[in-house]
Amino acid sequence: DACVKGQAPRRACELLQQMRREDHGPSPTMLISLLDACVRGGEVDASFEVLRAMGEANVRPSSASFTALVHASTRARRLDAAFEALAAMRRLKVRPAGATFSAVIGACVAADDFAAAMGVLQEMLKSSEVPEPSVFNSLIGLCGKSGEGEYALRIFAYMKQLEVIPNSTTFRALVAACLNAGDSARAEQAVHEMAAAGWEPDAETAESLLRAVASRQGEVSLPGRLLPLLHRFLPCVEPAARGPLLLRLAADLCEA
Repeated sequence: DACVKGQAPRRACELLQQMRREDHGPSPTMLISLLDACVRGGEVDASFEVLRAMGEANVRPSSASFTALVHASTRARRLDAAFEALAAMRRLKVRPAGATFSAVIGACVAADDFAAAMGVLQEMLKSSEVPEPSVFNSLIGLCGKSGEGEYALRIFAYMKQLEVIPNSTTFRALVAACLNAGDSARAEQAVHEMAAAGWEPDAETAESLLRAVASRQGEVSLPGRLLPLLHRFLPCVEPAARGPLLLRLAADLCEA
């Protein structure tokens, strides 16, 4: 108990192992406190040692403790540990909360593992847990990093099918994913949908869209396409940046 309170979870785990060898079973309260201390201290492997002791003592941690452990695993770049935490929940018959599933998906995204993230999402939905918009935002953002604009659009459509309301971050991630995939037409459509939903694009999103449209090879009619976009979205750009942006747009048009 003194080691836990003194924020020395590793030493506390060593004492726990000694107690187990000598058949001195720790109390449930001690195990729960030790688990929380290990998680807070980022001692991922020690946390699983405590979980094993809890299983032997028929002590069940809370779903919140597992969620915190998944977050600690993500900070340690241990995707394997995040999945091990989820497996431990099943063994101990602790029902994962939506926050736990979201944390595991976040660990998958941090590891750039899209397939694993989608697998956890499906498991989350089977558990009747409705994902928060942040879950879809991170998945769309991951698609954007890898240039998978089509997958980003599918996730966005799936999000709406589940009646999860997109927020401004969702739309920004979707626009960025489309632009990274070279699909400025879909990006333009997403920005208009964003505006219709009551969200204004930020300066970076507006500037990226305008430049992408201006640089379309042989597709753009300046008065018919770009001028309405400028009228609608140039006010989203900081006043001091509008002049330089217009110069860059003119250069993009000349190159196109």
